Amino acid sequence: MAKISILIVEDEPLYADLLQIQVEEMGYEPSGIADNALDGMSLFHEKQPDLILMDINLADGGNGITLATKIQSIRPTPIIFITSLVDDDTFQKAAKTLPVAYLEKPVRVRKLQRTIELVVSRLGLGNEDNNKDWGKDLLIQDRFFVKVRNRLEKVEVKSIDYVEVENRYCSLFTDHRKYVVRMALQDLANKLPQHLFMQTHRSFMVNLEKVNSLDLGEGLLYVGEKGVPLGKTYKDSVMKRLNYLA
Repeated sequence: MAKISILIVEDEPLYADLLQIQVEEMGYEPSGIADNALDGMSLFHEKQPDLILMDINLADGGNGITLATKIQSIRPTPIIFITSLVDDDTFQKAAKTLPVAYLEKPVRVRKLQRTIELVVSRLGLGNEDNNKDWGKDLLIQDRFFVKVRNRLEKVEVKSIDYVEVENRYCSLFTDHRKYVVRMALQDLANKLPQHLFMQTHRSFMVNLEKVNSLDLGEGLLYVGEKGVPLGKTYKDSVMKRLNYLA
């Protein structure tokens, strides 16, 4: 089960440790602590976090707003500023980086938890607002989040082998488990990168990079040992795509 990872950029050691403990108790995965901008950028590249808790005044004269600007230019990532700076000028500068929240120190645990939960819920697969544009919203482009019981779990897009419609649900199959979401196949297709996924049947969509063989006689695409139906309506377009990939 993939936990949502949170990077902490905070120059006060005691407060950084407290945030780490709180993140762990909330059921998330701390992906490291940095007290300066250089280490913060290094951990961002190394850990690829899902969310960042960011102070503004950092060690070595660093600035969290500047760091956030650089991070957003590399890979749009949800950032929650946690700072003692509440003046309008600092807030306006921070707002230009499009953070998902701006919290004043000290932050109560309950408020922090609810803020993180709201951010994570906006990243969730069931949020219709995320259907509008794969590359311009808070949806992280190489992963998304599926609700499993009372929590959201991270699913890497590249790990999905195929999708199957089952009644009013879509089942996402990876090499290690199955995820079920209450969503129409077309709505789900709008969430997946077009260059990687393609519908092969009215009830199936496949990750083209996972296809290892094709049986034209049986009308099946094989992903591992699983035969995914190839409908007549989709055959020509699928064949063209497979030829292109070859």
